[in-house]
Amino acid sequence: MMLVNSFAFGSPSNLLLTFSGANNSNVFVDSSSFNHTITTVGSPIQLNGLGVFDGNGYIYTDTLPSFLAKDFTITGAFSISSWPSGFQNPAVCGYIDGPGVISHIGILVGGAAGVLGYKKLIFMTRDEIGSTHYIVHQDDITLNIAHTFKAERLGGVVKLFIDDIEASSSYAIGSTSLTNDSSRFCIGGGGPLVELFVGTVDELNVSIAS
Repeated sequence: MMLVNSFAFGSPSNLLLTFSGANNSNVFVDSSSFNHTITTVGSPIQLNGLGVFDGNGYIYTDTLPSFLAKDFTITGAFSISSWPSGFQNPAVCGYIDGPGVISHIGILVGGAAGVLGYKKLIFMTRDEIGSTHYIVHQDDITLNIAHTFKAERLGGVVKLFIDDIEASSSYAIGSTSLTNDSSRFCIGGGGPLVELFVGTVDELNVSIAS
């Protein structure tokens, strides 16, 4: 699968998860040169080159460098197996602050009809003055289909792509910093953690400008 994973600012990967471990293994390895320790919570596993999340756990590193005012790119692929219930928006990846608490970065799947981002991919950030920003991609997500994604901050502009198509909205953040209120960057959880992600993740790559 061709992923949207070019890094315009030329920084190396700060976190790279290829999920290439043995089938049914719950030991995850960062393949970037930083070799961050990956901790498993609950029951995610690797299967056929994918990270598989059943809604009962996630994985995380607590040593990823801060995003703050830096350019960054987050790429990968995901599939979702079932829509979350109610107003819950499980995260493909993001920071975790506890149930229902909005943290400063999250790539989320909208899960409630009639509210923000139903069946859409959402990129949310919160800046240093406390404002929360959302980009909701205009294209629907299809259950059990792999979608590529890219979320980036580049040249003071924040953008979101799915399947190489840019979201119709973006926002200019300029030199404003993101808040840095959590150190636990999660895969299969993060953002407003009300319900954990159910689906697969592939080739998650995080690059942060030095």
